[in-house]
Amino acid sequence: GRPMVGGIVDFAVLTLILHHVGSASSIFVILYTFGSILNMLVVGRVMGTLMAIIGVIMYATTLLLEATGVIPYAPGAPHWIAKTGPDLSAVFVLIALAAIANIGSAIVVGGLLTKIQQEERELERANRRLTDLSIRDPLTGLFNRRFLVEELNRALGLDGGEMRPFALAMIDLDNFKYVNDGHGHLIGDRLLVEIADGLAAAVRSDDIVCRFGGDEFLV
Repeated sequence: GRPMVGGIVDFAVLTLILHHVGSASSIFVILYTFGSILNMLVVGRVMGTLMAIIGVIMYATTLLLEATGVIPYAPGAPHWIAKTGPDLSAVFVLIALAAIANIGSAIVVGGLLTKIQQEERELERANRRLTDLSIRDPLTGLFNRRFLVEELNRALGLDGGEMRPFALAMIDLDNFKYVNDGHGHLIGDRLLVEIADGLAAAVRSDDIVCRFGGDEFLV
């Protein structure tokens, strides 16, 4: 989209400047490489590499037109820059060097950028997992007591905010100990999970269901 068009315009302006000051004798040619790297950071690996190729094509076209006399060489160059353009053999060497520098740097930076983005996504996933582990009950997947205390502090205004009205229901499963004793803890855990799923499905989307501990739940 817009970054792609902007990058092409930047390369076109740079090519025009290089033509005027000497495409083969100006140190400004290194700006193609910096442009390729900056474009890579903005538009991504594939589009950045494509734009680097476009920059090389612009530069190569200008050199070939100058070497064949279609356009004058360095019409706006200062007196200390030679006004005679390079011959074709030198032109092909310059094009090859530009291609290696621009496209090569784009590929390297693109690979590094992709690697960094992958690591950032993995870090975000790990952070989300850690957050869930810190506020979720590992058995039922409901929020835990720590999260409940934080939400109560917010609701009561103890965190510096305004107090807001809320309702709190505590649910205690009677005689649950006999389920564990009579059928084993595995069956007891399965029952707790089913009850937790039922509570979560029965409340509104903005309600909070927590496992307070053992066979106690809060909504």
